[in-house]
Amino acid sequence: MPARSTKSSTRRISDVTERRDLDVSRSTAYRTIQSLLETGAARPRVEIEPAVLGFPITALFTLDVRPQHVPAVLTALGEHPHGRFTAMTAGPASVLHHGVFTDEDHLSRFVTEDLGALPGINGLNMSTTLSVLRRQWIDRDEDHLLAQGPRNILSPSGVLAGP
Repeated sequence: MPARSTKSSTRRISDVTERRDLDVSRSTAYRTIQSLLETGAARPRVEIEPAVLGFPITALFTLDVRPQHVPAVLTALGEHPHGRFTAMTAGPASVLHHGVFTDEDHLSRFVTEDLGALPGINGLNMSTTLSVLRRQWIDRDEDHLLAQGPRNILSPSGVLAGP
């Protein structure tokens, strides 16, 4: 399948577009798309900026968890209402978690109460997100956040600003 530009976060790929790109009949393109949807191989989703929903703080956590406790930690974080992504990883950290929070107090309570209550955590690293350039394969460099206008953390030359 040909590569597509992801500059437009509102783009929609129709069966007509696929039919033309793949050189197949309209009914074949339609049946293929329907099959992908029905089998769960493709799942349409809406991506909403978390701040619009009242979660302006995004944090990424890497957790060093003792091996026997990894399943319990994954289950707890996977069920957490403010978690957007939770995964078991290989490397210095065994669990990666991405969460959204209403404010600094909410983030602090998550660390001290929610993470603090989980078994087997030896340590963690946390990073907060300053700006998102790409999420869900969609470029975010021209997004508007609560009518504040476009956010741009790139230098005018298009290269990430350095020291």
